Amino acid sequence: MAKTLKKLSSYTSARNCTDFMDCEYGIREIKEYMDYKEKKGHKIPKNAYIKFYQLKKKQDKLRKK
Repeated sequence: MAKTLKKLSSYTSARNCTDFMDCEYGIREIKEYMDYKEKKGHKIPKNAYIKFYQLKKKQDKLRKK
């Protein structure tokens, strides 16, 4: 479990995802990160939300193909 955004895998960046499952792994990883921050009582960084929604958008595009 990554404790900072910088330590998350490359799948958490939409441009590095080439298929549906890459996006799924990235989304799952970001959700785990957000849950971790929430449980610790820390504010979730804006970047995490941005990455999450970019991955969702890319996943929807890949689903339509």
